[in-house]
Amino acid sequence: MRIKGFPPIGDATATTLILGSMPSVTSLHKREYYGHPSNDFWPIISAITQVEFSSYQDKIDAIIAHRIVIWDVLQECSREMSKDSTIQEEKVNDFESFFYVYPHINKIITNGKKAYQSLQMVRGLLLNIPILQAVSTSRAYPLSFDKKLSIWASCLT
Repeated sequence: MRIKGFPPIGDATATTLILGSMPSVTSLHKREYYGHPSNDFWPIISAITQVEFSSYQDKIDAIIAHRIVIWDVLQECSREMSKDSTIQEEKVNDFESFFYVYPHINKIITNGKKAYQSLQMVRGLLLNIPILQAVSTSRAYPLSFDKKLSIWASCLT
């Protein structure tokens, strides 16, 4: 099935870009980044920022306050359910335009292996910005929450 992702969330003062590959089926349905309740992304961000979330708007506000932009490497692709391993026919987002809107990005963190691999297709447009590959926040990734939190904290600080 052909699917399309979301626009970035953040503002022009952001210094860190967090990139996933493509939102899950649940996230696409909810129209929210990392919308699946079993994904550890928002609990990790909450623990690192020490901000509790009661709504999606709280999550967006925290991201903006901490000068982070969330986006995906892929604009659209074909995929079975939510499995990154089945992604085909990738169309990468327009990073050239992105950096005009978000000119202060000085660090990129990829959420998992697939996002990191797909980002290599546009490596030349990334203006020598350091790219850190964090572990996937999906609960399908076999690592404890505390270990994921430790890795993400080291990437974000």
